[in-house]
Amino acid sequence: MRRFALLCVSLLFAEQAHAQSYLTDNFQLLRPELTISVFRDFTNTPTGQPCNSANGYNLPLTFGSAFECESWINTPVPAWRSIGGGFDATGALYQITPNDLLSTTDIVRGIDNTTETIARLPSSVGVVINLALDNANGRLYLAVRTEGPAGIVVISGLPTMFDTLLTFIPGGQAISTVTPRHPDGFRSAESVQIWTGDVRSMPDWSQAQPLTCAAATNPAPGQIVTVPDTLPDPAPGGGRYYIAATQHAADRRLGRQYVGGSFNARDPASLPLCAP
Repeated sequence: MRRFALLCVSLLFAEQAHAQSYLTDNFQLLRPELTISVFRDFTNTPTGQPCNSANGYNLPLTFGSAFECESWINTPVPAWRSIGGGFDATGALYQITPNDLLSTTDIVRGIDNTTETIARLPSSVGVVINLALDNANGRLYLAVRTEGPAGIVVISGLPTMFDTLLTFIPGGQAISTVTPRHPDGFRSAESVQIWTGDVRSMPDWSQAQPLTCAAATNPAPGQIVTVPDTLPDPAPGGGRYYIAATQHAADRRLGRQYVGGSFNARDPASLPLCAP
């Protein structure tokens, strides 16, 4: 009887999202795949400003107080300055940038020396003062101040990160892989490697052996690739793991691991170079 362990993980975030409101109705989304909703509304505080100590409002720790308060206290509105942003799963940088020509606050995405505006808020309505990225699930959180309510909105539909999914095909002695749109956070994968080893050696990747150095070459999103596994069954009491490494140019990633209550990238430094 074959014994094995498949190292594949997925990351799901639960979030509290609310219906449309004044905070979101005035946003203009410039990409058809994007949607917007309210993540947190501060209108129930006495002044609608959570960073005013007179409110007696306890700030949530979701992003820390700096996320919701930066540029808020003693700063004129609108805060006309570009604020350093965050990166999505493809490596694109998101920033808050004033647009004097249109009198809007723009959310700008840039990668490979090209930029595009994905959302904007009229200055007559309010200003976006900070942002944060959930690059695993493709969500952009914006701290917004308007002439009325204030709060945090979330824009969904950005590129997501997902580990390569491995499945074992009983009786066929094969490993099947499904290529995500952004394998291990890369914009694309030039090759997918499948490694195997004794479960007792985990997580010492230096003892892993390549099952194949090119399970897929330049795979398309959603492509299913089947890799023959001709290795004999492990000895009784033993077991074998399978793990995928994604190669993009000179970079290689080995998925994520769940340690201490959170997901972190596995370090592929000890994984040998893949030689057919």
